[in-house]
Order: sequence, then structure tokens, then C-alpha cells
Amino acid sequence: MSTTTKRLDTLCKQQPKFLEKGGLCVALIVTQTAQEKGLPLDPESLRTEEGGQVAGLGKASVQKILETHGISKVLAKEGGRTSRGSLGLMKAYVGALNELAEKKSVNLEEAQVWWIEKVRAHFASEGPKFNFDPGKSLHANIQDLLQQADDLQKHSGGTNYVGAMLQHLVGAKLDVVLGEGKIQHHGFSVADHSTARQSDFQIEAVAIHVTTHPSEALVAKCAENLQAGFKPLIITL
Repeated sequence: MSTTTKRLDTLCKQQPKFLEKGGLCVALIVTQTAQEKGLPLDPESLRTEEGGQVAGLGKASVQKILETHGISKVLAKEGGRTSRGSLGLMKAYVGALNELAEKKSVNLEEAQVWWIEKVRAHFASEGPKFNFDPGKSLHANIQDLLQQADDLQKHSGGTNYVGAMLQHLVGAKLDVVLGEGKIQHHGFSVADHSTARQSDFQIEAVAIHVTTHPSEALVAKCAENLQAGFKPLIITL
């Protein structure tokens, strides 16, 4: 861990609000301002004319930074402008950056990447939320849920959140239609061959396979289902 990231890590331990939405927005904007204007920074120059908010802080400016790092998900609707304590966080962060600059041990590019990783971690910890909109069809509401899982998956390092979401949604639907306890649910990461089961779900002679990407191996599994007297059914996006 470099001197810059060590100082940032200490800063977040001292003020945990830096790892909340508003704090992350402040950190991204201040880091970018430091890159543009150089260090040291005067915290008073980072106030708005009215003095009550951090200059440059807003949804558009925050999202622009995130998009340069391949993140399209919205971090905060107001971009941290309305978060209480933003000015205090700004002053603390400017102080930390100026301290590093004085010791000639600051790397602003590394700092911004460090904050971006904290944003990714924040999104991963949030998880998808089902916000039912009665003005939309059920299909559209489910699509929104799957899109959240897809956004999370893009920054998860390979975890298949969409596939897991799809399997659990199908399982929930089967419980609604057939009644709870009529089918057996399995963990998403549990492979069929390790449990001697024919598919993700089985209803009498019907073997249901849930997948986001039907593959040759899955078709071969369906052929095995047919030979064993089952009727395979693939459910996919």
C-alpha cells in the first residue's frame, strides 16, 4: 500500500462518512479539482459563492468522473450536494492532500482510482432493490430488477448476479403457482452433477433449466433428460 492510499485509508477510518454516497462524491470532486488546480488547495476556494456547499459538487459532475472509469450507475441523485457534513469532509480531505503534497508523497491519479474502487465496493454492498412501479407492467418491473443485477455484475469480478437473480425469480414464481414446499430450491452455485439432480427445478417429469446463456453443454444435458424420460424446459432471458 502506497503512502497516498495509506493516508486515505486512515482518513476513512477517522471519518467513516467518506464511504457513504455523499462522502464518495466529495472525494471524487475534490480529487479532480486537485488534479486540475494542483496542490496545495485552499478549502475556502472550494466553497460555493453562498458558502453552504462544496463547489462543483453535483450529480452531473460526479457521474462524468464515474463514466470515465466505466461506471454508469448513479451514485447519488443530488451528487452529494445536499448531504450534511459535505463541507466538513471536504476540509478534512483537502487537509490530508495538502499534508501529502507537503511531504511530496501524493499521487492524485492513484487517489482517484482508490476512490473509484470504494464506489464499486459501495455498489456491491447495496445489492439490487425491487422498487415496484404500478405505472409499469410487471415485465418492466422485473426487467429493472435484472438490470440492477447486470450493473452489479459488471463490477463484481466475475460473479454471475444476473443468473442467480433469474434462478431465484423462477423459483419464486413456481412457489406462487404451485404453492410453497412443492418444489425443491437449490443454491445458485450448486452444480447439477454434484447433487445428482436433473435440473435447477423439477416438477414431476419436467426438468427446468434456468440460464442467461444457453450453451452446448446445457443442450447435451437436455438430451440426457430426454433419454431419462424427462421433458426438459430451458428458461432464459
